[in-house]
This record gives sequence, structure tokens and C-alpha cells, in this order.
Amino acid sequence: MEFALSFLLTLMLMAAVVEGAVMLWTYSTLAHATREAGRYAMVHGARNPVDDSAVQNRVATSALGLDDRLLTVSIDWTDPEKSGGSVVEIRSVYPVRFLASSLIFGQGEINLSATTRTVLAE
Repeated sequence: MEFALSFLLTLMLMAAVVEGAVMLWTYSTLAHATREAGRYAMVHGARNPVDDSAVQNRVATSALGLDDRLLTVSIDWTDPEKSGGSVVEIRSVYPVRFLASSLIFGQGEINLSATTRTVLAE
């Protein structure tokens, strides 16, 4: 009886560690891809401005291991002309589907988001 209870508790703890590791890896990848897109927009700056689709593609190509069909990217330019010194804010959202926790807690996914703000170069 003691073994059954301790084994069940150990199994639940291992599942929680795996779920946490998956969420941490996903967030780290998402944050990295969002920062890369911010750098991409900043470097191109006012002299060679990029459009929203180029920034979204940069997020998708930098998010290795994530399904780009599930990735949602929103871009907000403070200046529609994209002049030097203006700010661009990029927000990426990705749903994480739980592997084992959905059996225990009933919730199947959670949305992780990463945001970066950067000033465009002159």
C-alpha cells in the first residue's frame, strides 16, 4: 500500500517536472524569436524599413521547434512611417498543450506570450 501511494506521488511529480520543462523551453524559444524579430526591425531602421510580414516571418524562422501555424504575432509601430527613433512593439503568442496534466487537471493548454519593444535606427 505504501509503495502504491509513493509511486503515484512520484509519477505525478515526474509529470509535473516534464510539463514545467516543456513550458520553460517553449517560453525561452518564443522570447528568443521575438527578440530576434525586434533586432531585425531595429537594424533595418528608417532607411530600409520592413513590413509586418517580414517581421512575422523572422519570428517564425527564429522559433525553431515551434509550430509556426499556431504562432500569433502582432506588431505595433508608434509611427506608421517607421522613421528613425520610433518604437516598434512585437508580441508573440503560442499555445502550449499539456501532455499529462490535462488528464489530472482537465485543462488542455495555456497561452504563453513574449513581448519586445525596440527603437528603430536612424
